[in-house]
Amino acid sequence: MHCTASGKLFLSQLPGEQMSSLIENLNFGTTNLEYTDTTSKSLESALVKIRKEQVGKDNEEFVDGMVSVAVPILDRRNRFFATLSIYAPNTRMSMIEITNHIPRMQKASQDLTLIIDPRDN
Repeated sequence: MHCTASGKLFLSQLPGEQMSSLIENLNFGTTNLEYTDTTSKSLESALVKIRKEQVGKDNEEFVDGMVSVAVPILDRRNRFFATLSIYAPNTRMSMIEITNHIPRMQKASQDLTLIIDPRDN
């Protein structure tokens, strides 16, 4: 959860106490990749930025050589319930290149909200 684009995006959307409780119980020692957040303090700092930008990023944090971005899918009441993400090997797409897809992903997320939750309330 602490080293994937979707997982970090999910964590960033939680209320403060719930987020802190989950972070306190994470096993940071299970992932030893170079770019993975390995302390609660560094993760919390990253989550503040993710919450503000509404974009989760994974730059070789979960799988060596794999990059990813994720955007939230919200219901009509603006509640987070899923993510839309893309993954690519960094030999095919750099982190900079994958972030160029974010505007289209955000548009697709809005379109999915209309399809998944078509009510007007």
